[in-house]
Amino acid sequence: MKAAAKAPAPPQSTGLGQPEIAGIRPELQLTVLIGETARLMRTAFDARMRGIGLTGASSRALFVLYKEDGLSQIELARRLDVSRMALGQTIDRLEKSGHVERRPDPSDRRVWRLYATPLAHTLRKTITDIAAEQQKLFLAGLSNAEVDALKKSLQIVTDSLKSMPMGSLVEDDASSDTGDAQ
Repeated sequence: MKAAAKAPAPPQSTGLGQPEIAGIRPELQLTVLIGETARLMRTAFDARMRGIGLTGASSRALFVLYKEDGLSQIELARRLDVSRMALGQTIDRLEKSGHVERRPDPSDRRVWRLYATPLAHTLRKTITDIAAEQQKLFLAGLSNAEVDALKKSLQIVTDSLKSMPMGSLVEDDASSDTGDAQ
């Protein structure tokens, strides 16, 4: 006689009203969830940027240059928290497409400054509108009070992270602001 199969146990709660994330220790589940959420948001945004001829990485670079035109490649890499090499490829594509211009630094001939071109500025409102639309879609299942609570909670986490001592992702190539890869 065969033994009856046991029904699987219901998933444990994370305390967030969500079932436990399979295989992840409970104390790490929030970190995994935040990372997965950021990845999915970036993927969705990147797909929308391809519709206007950009990548997510190139649109993020432009967005920083809209606010701080004239940064060196290292300064921009630090703002975006990417390596200088990865950013170099993005800047090469943006320069080739006419969205970014490299100009020599007037006080240091080894450094190139990056500037968003007038063509890039024509996309500023479009990029911002797409980002706002995407955010509205991401948050559609939350009430205004829940969105406000989420913002406050994430700001506390962000402030805590900013106060922690940690190395930069671009430390390896950010020791100087010179070099021909600028």
